[in-house]
Amino acid sequence: MNVKWLLYLDNTISKRLHAFPVDESQYRDWALCGRGSGASKAEGEQPLCDKCKWILEDFSERELIANRLARAGEGDFYE
Repeated sequence: MNVKWLLYLDNTISKRLHAFPVDESQYRDWALCGRGSGASKAEGEQPLCDKCKWILEDFSERELIANRLARAGEGDFYE
């Protein structure tokens, strides 16, 4: 799964960059750490989200894809 690192424009959500799937139509629009579905985002120079980094390091691409597809209908876990 290809990811892009983006900053939430509403900095009350987070002041770090989060990993989002490039293919949002298949994997949905929320960060790997489970935040920010539908929120406005942009590229930035901030530090990376520790939880997103941990998920990318500890799970294989196959595990990431399987987990993402299984949870695709759930949306934002922090709404």
